[in-house]
Amino acid sequence: MRAIGLLCAPALLAAALLTGCVGRTVAEEIVRAYPIAGLDGVITRSGVEFDPKTTSDGNGSLRLNSKGYTAFRLYELEDPDVEGTKLLYRARIRTQNVKGRVYLEMWCRFPGQ
Repeated sequence: MRAIGLLCAPALLAAALLTGCVGRTVAEEIVRAYPIAGLDGVITRSGVEFDPKTTSDGNGSLRLNSKGYTAFRLYELEDPDVEGTKLLYRARIRTQNVKGRVYLEMWCRFPGQ
């Protein structure tokens, strides 16, 4: 069994949305963007390669190859200091020759809580 996942994203975003009361303007602040133009910053390197030809924004994408269940850690934002906010992440995924399920997850870990 061979599963190939293509992550095609102009940027993975961790954005803090500053919330307010109903009727008030909501400001958006980009805390960190991860433009995919290579493997810079990618945590899991085994089974991950940069694909300059498959792209949604002209910069390329990450090709994730796996034989069976695998979790790929792509990026980590340590201590974003986003108390009292909402976090948003955006990505695009395209699959080919997949048997089983493929999905994106964003884990939020708060040490001591």
